[in-house]
Amino acid sequence: MNNQNFEEEKVEGIGGWFLFYIISLIAGIFMVGNIVMTWDSVIQHGALVSSSIYIVLAIGILFLALFLLSIYKKSILTRAYAITVSAYVICFNIIGLIFFDNNNLLSIIVSTILAIIWINYFCKSKRVANTFINNYGDLSKIFLKILFISIFALLAVIHIILVVLVTGILPSLFTLILPVLSEMFWFINFWINHGFLNEFTSILILYCFGIVIPFLIMLFYSPNNK
Repeated sequence: MNNQNFEEEKVEGIGGWFLFYIISLIAGIFMVGNIVMTWDSVIQHGALVSSSIYIVLAIGILFLALFLLSIYKKSILTRAYAITVSAYVICFNIIGLIFFDNNNLLSIIVSTILAIIWINYFCKSKRVANTFINNYGDLSKIFLKILFISIFALLAVIHIILVVLVTGILPSLFTLILPVLSEMFWFINFWINHGFLNEFTSILILYCFGIVIPFLIMLFYSPNNK
């Protein structure tokens, strides 16, 4: 009986529910691609917001690439990247609901529920824990550090854009000194005075859901011995 339990605990390799996840992920990529091709209304949001939407898409592709690379390397970071990709799907669905009218509500609900299920799976899976155990080499660590610094730099650039959108010297200084609290204040202020979706609130929504939340989730689930 103990030997049988030991064998069950030592289940490993790309198979079982993990293989099903890979197949569903490939199907999801094609579905997202089809949705993006029908985004004719992106231009209506203006140049800054439109470019921000495509930056968010690029960040999603980056998370996916890191996940696929970690599978190939059987990296200990695979679980963190898989959870990040699933969290990104949820955030991407929220962005779609806010900015676009031609959404398939049923597919959004289904994909969100599946993403939550997969996050739970990767948090608890013995197969994932037993299969993906390798640490990255020195070159890979340097690459990841540069990547993370680049993402932080991107967030800084987005923040500067938000500062530019807030007119006046004092508001700009306020936004630079207290980035989180001030952005919450200006979000409410712009919402009241200019409607829910204006340049400031739109970029802030994209910046939070498309980059900050997935990135923080990736850092939270990354093991200490990266």
